[in-house]
Amino acid sequence: MNRRAAFIAKGELAAAVAIAFLAPQRVRLPFDVPLGVALCAIVLPFTVTAMGRYAWAWALTIIGVIAAVNGAALTGFAAGFVETDGRLLVSNTLLLLGIPLTIIALLWARLVIGSRCTALVFGIGMLVALASRGINGGNPWKFSFSVPVILIALSLVWVYGRRWPQVVMLAVLAGVSAASDARSLSGMMLVTLALVMTQGSGHRGARSMRTLTTAIRLALIVVAGYFLVQGAVLEGYLGENAKARSEAQIAQSGSLIAGGRPEMGASASLLTARPLGYGSGVLPSGSDILVAKTGMEANGYDPHNGYVNNYMFGNGFEVHSVIGDLWILFGLGGLAFAIVLGVAIGSGVIRSLASGTASAVVVFLALRSLWDLFFSPIGSAVLTLPIAVALALPRRQPAPGKAPQDRHANGAVQRGMRSLS
Repeated sequence: MNRRAAFIAKGELAAAVAIAFLAPQRVRLPFDVPLGVALCAIVLPFTVTAMGRYAWAWALTIIGVIAAVNGAALTGFAAGFVETDGRLLVSNTLLLLGIPLTIIALLWARLVIGSRCTALVFGIGMLVALASRGINGGNPWKFSFSVPVILIALSLVWVYGRRWPQVVMLAVLAGVSAASDARSLSGMMLVTLALVMTQGSGHRGARSMRTLTTAIRLALIVVAGYFLVQGAVLEGYLGENAKARSEAQIAQSGSLIAGGRPEMGASASLLTARPLGYGSGVLPSGSDILVAKTGMEANGYDPHNGYVNNYMFGNGFEVHSVIGDLWILFGLGGLAFAIVLGVAIGSGVIRSLASGTASAVVVFLALRSLWDLFFSPIGSAVLTLPIAVALALPRRQPAPGKAPQDRHANGAVQRGMRSLS
């Protein structure tokens, strides 16, 4: 390799590491845009070249833009009938567009330094970002340290892609999560462990049949994991506080999920009342809030409190669900974007599990993001959604007779990647 090519390769390596590290930085700029998203937008002219190398990348981006336009159109149609806020419109639009922008940047980083290093550096970036985001004093592991530590631990060179080291690490992380009252997180660790242990070898049966059986196995393991964790909680293995809280939630609404996520009732009622969505710049009216509270009361929850009045509807709509938030703010375009996100992540991880090439970090991120689509607010989910998508999307096969030309295949970048390990 000549000096010019080596210099370019090292520059790409440094840029990819910087992108993976800076993408999760949450320092807030005007209109509440995170620093990491702004940087991903700046580097778009050269990271966009990676999109053609991965399935779903263009579809996600195009549908995301359509959803943003639809949210603005809904706001325009609603103006004069309900109260709207131009700043809220811009902020929500940038929040949505930040998802495909960050995915594109991380896809490019993955192309240059590979999946393991992208996950590792992103996790380190998340850990450093706690300096600006702050650490949750109530439960530091559950709300602050868990995800970055999991990404780093599962991306270490002696763990990543190695079945038994991954199993041991997942068991340790599940134990720490259980001891820290992180019920859903400990369940994800156990489900990830089971999927890593039982993934296929890639040599048996037709590809379509392997994919189907893997999808069925994934569904069964997820359901079994849910009931296993619920049983452990109700037996008191995760502590008396978790047991008491879970029993109260089940008594309240009949199930642990519905009791733990009363916002589901608000989402259902709001979207039943207006299935086309509300608009990314629309402020909830008194009647909207009444509709939402009625839905929450139907689930046995008393919504007359500061959480509902101030957090959920104090300055816009927040129903603690990525699908619900996108649908309410961006209408059917937002719903389509959420569905494509879920299908892209799910199909990518099922494909890798079927071929026996799934790493624990990718499986965990996929499970975490699929959970977030239903049960987490979009404001917090956007931190891990892009890295989950970027690592789960399958690579496109090169045209017949055309050799793949990955940037990370050159010697300079390979040496740099080894130095990161």
